[in-house]
Amino acid sequence: MRSLRPWSISLAFVLLAGAAGCKGKASASEGEPGAEGAAEGQGDAADTADTDDAEPSLDELLAGHDFPLLIWSIHTVSKDYYDASRFDPHGQLEAAVDYLGLHTPEFFATVEGGQLAVTVRDQSRRFSLDQAKDLDSAAALLEEVIAFTRDVLGLEDEPLHELEYAAINGFLSPLDPHTILLTPEENAELGIKTRGSFGGIGAEIVARNRRIEVVRVLPDSPAMAAGLLDGDVILEIDDQSTVNLGVVDAQGLLRGPVDSEVVLEVLRDTKRVKLTITRGRIAIPTVVAEMLPGRVGYVQVTTFQEDTAAKLKEALEQFQGSGELAGLVMDLRGNSGGLLAQAVGILNQFVTAGELVIVRSSFGREHQDATKELVVPMGLPVVTLVDEESASAAEIVGGSMKHLDRGVVIGRASFGKGTVQELRRATPYGRELALKMTIAEYRVAGDRRIQSVGVIPDLRLLPVELFEYEGVGRYYDAERFERQRERARTAHLPSAVHDASAKADAELARSKLQLRYLAVGPGGLADLPPLEEGEPRQMLDPEIRLAREIALGLGEHEGRRAQLEALPALVEGLAASEDQHVRAAMEPWKIDWSAVDDPADEQTPVAVALSLPNEPILAGEPFTLHVEVKNTSERHLERVHLITDCARDELDGIELLVGALAPGASESRDLQLQVLPWNPDFVDTLSVAAHVGEPGDEPDGAASERLRVSGRPRPRFAVDYWIIDDPHLAAKGPARPEPELGFEELEPFVVQGNGDGLIQPGEHVLFAFSAQNAGAASSDPRAILRNLSGRQGLLEEGLVYRGPLPAGGEFSGAFGVAISPSADPSLPLELELTVGDATLREGVDDKLPLRVLPGRPAAVELDAAQRRRRVLADGPARLYNGADASSPVVTQLAPGQVLVARAAAGDWLAVDAPEPGRRLWVPGDLVEPASEGKAASLRRDHRMIDPPELELSPIGEDGSGVVSGERVKVEGIARHHTRVRDVVVTVRASGPAQPERKVFYLANRALEGEEAKSLGFSAEVPLAAGSNRVQILVRDHDKVERRHELWIFRADD
Repeated sequence: MRSLRPWSISLAFVLLAGAAGCKGKASASEGEPGAEGAAEGQGDAADTADTDDAEPSLDELLAGHDFPLLIWSIHTVSKDYYDASRFDPHGQLEAAVDYLGLHTPEFFATVEGGQLAVTVRDQSRRFSLDQAKDLDSAAALLEEVIAFTRDVLGLEDEPLHELEYAAINGFLSPLDPHTILLTPEENAELGIKTRGSFGGIGAEIVARNRRIEVVRVLPDSPAMAAGLLDGDVILEIDDQSTVNLGVVDAQGLLRGPVDSEVVLEVLRDTKRVKLTITRGRIAIPTVVAEMLPGRVGYVQVTTFQEDTAAKLKEALEQFQGSGELAGLVMDLRGNSGGLLAQAVGILNQFVTAGELVIVRSSFGREHQDATKELVVPMGLPVVTLVDEESASAAEIVGGSMKHLDRGVVIGRASFGKGTVQELRRATPYGRELALKMTIAEYRVAGDRRIQSVGVIPDLRLLPVELFEYEGVGRYYDAERFERQRERARTAHLPSAVHDASAKADAELARSKLQLRYLAVGPGGLADLPPLEEGEPRQMLDPEIRLAREIALGLGEHEGRRAQLEALPALVEGLAASEDQHVRAAMEPWKIDWSAVDDPADEQTPVAVALSLPNEPILAGEPFTLHVEVKNTSERHLERVHLITDCARDELDGIELLVGALAPGASESRDLQLQVLPWNPDFVDTLSVAAHVGEPGDEPDGAASERLRVSGRPRPRFAVDYWIIDDPHLAAKGPARPEPELGFEELEPFVVQGNGDGLIQPGEHVLFAFSAQNAGAASSDPRAILRNLSGRQGLLEEGLVYRGPLPAGGEFSGAFGVAISPSADPSLPLELELTVGDATLREGVDDKLPLRVLPGRPAAVELDAAQRRRRVLADGPARLYNGADASSPVVTQLAPGQVLVARAAAGDWLAVDAPEPGRRLWVPGDLVEPASEGKAASLRRDHRMIDPPELELSPIGEDGSGVVSGERVKVEGIARHHTRVRDVVVTVRASGPAQPERKVFYLANRALEGEEAKSLGFSAEVPLAAGSNRVQILVRDHDKVERRHELWIFRADD
């Protein structure tokens, strides 16, 4: 048995091992703990691993490869991954091509007879799996697949890198949830979280009304020093608009190197204020200490940073310096982890012997023993609080406190992340990224597993929530906590197979001791007991209050064994008191919630009946679920309750508290439910299970009904857009939205530009749009514009809403955009436009890269005699959205057709379009002067962003979507006025553990003509029992997408 190596003693939950390009490993750097996922951090590793001098250099390994990042990543994992028994070259290849298929619509692959059959667009190729003997040879085969894909699609550098990233992560996905390749963006974000050289301004922010609002300025922070105030609305961060900016993105802009500056423009009342803030290191307290009544110390450890153990020691010594403690509560709830060294440092303050942490890696088993740094007397009762959000380092502390016999642990089973990751950085394509690889599994005393199992408390604390609806609450439902844990969050991943027994293991280890308490009553928090005079605010938290009572109650029992023996009697008294609170809160409901007086009652069968409306229910409309439960036995039953089960989240896990039922008695309830309005047609099963008292593995009664829902008719939007950079056209064009509340008095936005329909540095333009609804009426149509290109331009507003829109109706609007005077002409101003129905979640969106073109000639109005022009005989003449060939083509005129030009910009002529405030542009050399002739109409049947239409054949005999059998044919035809590019079909069975699978791809071989305008398809779709979500993706020639969600119910009865 070996002691823990120095590098792994200080190992945190992400070790940063730098790499120069792909040259090799370097020592890790020290920094602040991270907050990635639920359990990531970073430590001060002094060494990483031994180097095998006989191993070929990475230069030799990567020589001659088109995709060195792929080869390097997989080779690195093959050498240093903690558990080689998980390697499966063929299985990992299948996972890789599955990922590629979901990432790239044109890619589709299946495994057929030992071969990988790959189709990219309309070309196919087979690859033999026999050559994949190990991970390195599998990587070489995967490289061939990527090269084939590249050659068919003709990908440029950035899309090709994204394809490689997807292939790598797909290949790694069967190993574990945390071994992944971080893209340059993800790596940069993690670097900000983990490197101590980065700072912030010290302000809490929220996204509100499509802007960023300051909620609280931290005391003594850089923000306070610069004059930032609570309630300020941040308009710009370093010349980047905050319109439609998310909180995470705003935080990224506010953060940066310590001592660097960030310039904010804020709205304060009705004035714009500019502030320059010098970033600093923001110290977030990791230990909160408070003395609870009865001389019980309370310490909350929020995360594990460099000084956490020292801060805890300081708090504990202050407690003991003020007098003898009666007990101690250590709160690890919500603690997502951090530095392992700090977890060890904390444990050393509580125990003097034993293995504090055990690490299993490719080096074997290593451990860290306790030292004699005891701070808390061994006789002091300690109660440790954990919950489903306690992870990683918090689980080491909680698990070791339990298994090294240091007090009792109460709460709920923890998150269950018991692995250690290391970062290997590389810069293969000019931007640093990182391979995050699991290199070890940690365990607590006695080699007890944490990964996917968590720390199992000695006493479960279960909050009771009673809602405003009579008889509805959360009393017995424990799935709400299970859904937060790692094993539930990763159940749909290929790696979940390695943790198949984790939930069962956790159930076997679960203590039978539990205590329910009132967390929320029908009247909200007002139903909870108030603070008594002089009590700290922590006493408002029921779990802290209970932990204090338990610490006091264990004061006369020294040692964990004695405390565990005393715990049931102590809990019995507390449970009786808490039960009284719950029953008192239920009194307005007139429910007899008397306790079960005979355990045998809990196995008594009851009869359940339920009914639903006979007609299909319209999505979004309330409906009534009628439920009746009858006691068919001769026993008097208590605490009868019902709980719904449905694949639809809004109908699942609804608990109805019935209470006592005399022999032969029945109770019925009508429950008003609602399916969310954006749901399409579907059929599903709604079940109700009845339990008497504590739920067992099987219900005491159950009933099910088929639920039929009709989706609301869908609008179908198509959109035109254009740039207005002429003040005269702006006066005629679509209106901007009214200023939002609080923004009325800001300096008005005035259009300033040269009138050529393009954007130049320094211009103030309108981004105008016109949307047509070719489908059903829309009650909530909206247009949202986002800036994806940072400082290239500033949005003045981000939302246009025009009220209900009838079928066939149109609405238009405009967004003010200020182009930066320093906008880089080599980069586009990339905007994302979304037009859709916010209630039904039906719409169309597109990313629009607009070129920045400086130095263009201004538009000049033409005299009447110069305006009439005729398209040359060798036409046609294309009309563009702006005076440059890089602008989108909007329409074209045939040879001989006449147009009326209104203005000229260099060699381009402007024609008034049907839409107010819009001009289209034609190259001047494609037309000639004309003296007569009627001007051609520029009205079009279709818009620039106009997704394909989709027509599907009915599913099932009556078109209800209900079928029998393991497979079904999904058939249909896609149509577009120019060209249907391709069709993709994916399927996912209902349930959180089900992955999405790509099952069909068809490319349109026709490039033009009538054949190109439609594409028929027939897809064989595998089905699981119950509901299956089938998604059909159809794309046009410009890759504008239409997604259709189809639910198919497989009924095996």
